[in-house]
Amino acid sequence: MNTSLLFDIHLADDGVAWPSLPPGLAVHRLLHAPTGTPEATPADALDVDTLRFAGRFEPRDTERRLALLAKARAEHADLSHWLVFDTPFFDSLPDTARYYALPAALTAEHGLYRTGRHGPVHRRAAQPGRCVTVALTASLTVAAIVDGQPLEISGGLSGLEGVPGNTTVGDIDPAAILYLVDALGMSLDDVEHALRDEGGYAGVAAGGDNDLAQSLLVHRLRRAIGSAAAVMDGLDSLVFAGETGPAFIDRVTAGLTYLGVGDTVPVLHVDWTPLTAAADAVKCHV
Repeated sequence: MNTSLLFDIHLADDGVAWPSLPPGLAVHRLLHAPTGTPEATPADALDVDTLRFAGRFEPRDTERRLALLAKARAEHADLSHWLVFDTPFFDSLPDTARYYALPAALTAEHGLYRTGRHGPVHRRAAQPGRCVTVALTASLTVAAIVDGQPLEISGGLSGLEGVPGNTTVGDIDPAAILYLVDALGMSLDDVEHALRDEGGYAGVAAGGDNDLAQSLLVHRLRRAIGSAAAVMDGLDSLVFAGETGPAFIDRVTAGLTYLGVGDTVPVLHVDWTPLTAAADAVKCHV
């Protein structure tokens, strides 16, 4: 094959041609890496059960990705298949950021740790010094990174924690979920669908108020950026990574002058997306 393919569940099932990669490769974006797994690894280095266990907190997403991986490997057996994971960059989070305030026995027995999201994007977007990086994806994440080492990430155990996304609800009081299940009798599947597929910007805008939807998103982004700066005791640069217009970035940064943003703290916009970062992760290994 003269070119390489990149696979993600948000793309067509037959992948997208990626000419910038060395020929003969198939790159698959997965979210949760097994413990100790590097950012990019050959697909034949890990078995399906190991990958399924690593993604157990997002089982439906994980099964879709594993099914796509199996299909692609069967149909493109001539290619060298590589996996790129979102979580390994955040394996070195300090315990204060990695742990939930759960009973210690539950945490240890079930692996209930904050694993983050979009690690390949945040790693490449980070600048020297104290940097806050914002991954402008369907599920937004904000990271605090000092000289390449992550100190905090808004995403947690799954894509549901943190800043609201296009359809994900973001941080929510667990009492609301308990109420939906106990008082209203909603099934867990229905609750997950509401939190993952019907919330976020789209969920608020569905009520007819687009300005409220964007204002809520901007507010929550500012809050996450301020929190990230706080854990670093200051800020040297703010980086937005992904595809968005300057007007949205300007609206977010307009409320961050107290941090020196736009004055002593430069605002950068880089092109890294989960797809371009995944391709780059493999290029670094082959």
